[in-house]
Order: sequence, then C-alpha cells, then structure tokens
Amino acid sequence: MPQVSSIERELSKEQHDELKEMVRSKNWTAEELVEIFAERGFVFSSTAMGLHKKKILDVAEGFEKSRMAMEVFAEKLGKDYSSSEQGEMLVNALRTLTFDCMATQMEDGKDVDPKTLETLAKVIKNAAGASRLSQDHADKERERIQQEEREKAADSAVEVMTEAGINLEQVEFFKKKFLGVREPHEESSK
Repeated sequence: MPQVSSIERELSKEQHDELKEMVRSKNWTAEELVEIFAERGFVFSSTAMGLHKKKILDVAEGFEKSRMAMEVFAEKLGKDYSSSEQGEMLVNALRTLTFDCMATQMEDGKDVDPKTLETLAKVIKNAAGASRLSQDHADKERERIQQEEREKAADSAVEVMTEAGINLEQVEFFKKKFLGVREPHEESSK
C-alpha cells in the first residue's frame, strides 16, 4: 500500500475533494495551489503539491481508461447485453470491477494489464449467460404452468358448454380461439 501524502493527512475529505476538483480543472499550477491552501492555514511544499497533483491526474486518467475499456468490453458482450435491464446491470458491474482493478494496479505502481480486464469481461459474460439460461428455464416453466391452467379452464368450459347444449365443434372453436388450447395432435403438427 502506498504511503499517504502529507496533503491527504492534513486535509479533510471535503477539502481534499475540492483540491481534486481544482486539479482536474487544470486551471491551477502546483505553486498556485500551495498559495491557495496557505491562505487557509496549510503549509505544503511545491514538490509535495506537484506530486499529489500528478497522483490525482493519474487517477483521473485511470477513470477515463476504465470508461473506455468498459465501452470496448460492453461492445464485445453484444447488443443483447446493453439493451436489457439485466445487461445494464452487467455493464455497470463490469464498469465498477474494471475501475477497481485498474485503480488497485495503479496504486501499486503497476501498469494495467488488458488481459486481466479481458478475462474479467469473459467471466462476467459467462455468468450472465448462465443467468440467461436460468431465466429461459423459468420462462418455459411459467409458460408450461399457464398452459396447464388454460387446459383446466378449457375442460371446465367444455363440461359447462356441453351441458348448455353447445355442440362439440363450437366448444373446440372456443377452446382454440379464446383459451389457446389445442388438441395434442394439432400441437405435434406445428
């Protein structure tokens, strides 16, 4: 774990967030930032501020690289993933994991390994595929249960309709048209 700078130790979270915004705006030199914070009672060297400024910009660059890598991986996952709610969650998870991976490697002073990110994308894609299979199975099971319920309703309707004197041809018409129930021999010919 890298050593915490004197600037990070002395500034509150809010003050440090303000410093990060100032650095990312690229409107201030390290010397100007030292002067601004000196007016607020902080004593930082230009060297410390310059190093800290570089660290902030490196992290911001890491965010940008993470965003670009995530877009590439999302594109590789395909349109199906980006157009569904589940796909959107997948892309967000990929974005978070990509950034976390890149940030960890950058904090350790290592270059970001694109192969690691690609492997991460493949793992997430495979997990999403398994989730999709599970969802497909649940959909088919739901459809089977709905069909059984329609068939039960049709059986009840047949009984009531025949008692009311409606002929069998009309009963079959109502079963097909309104309940979506087909005779077994009709389903096999589809």
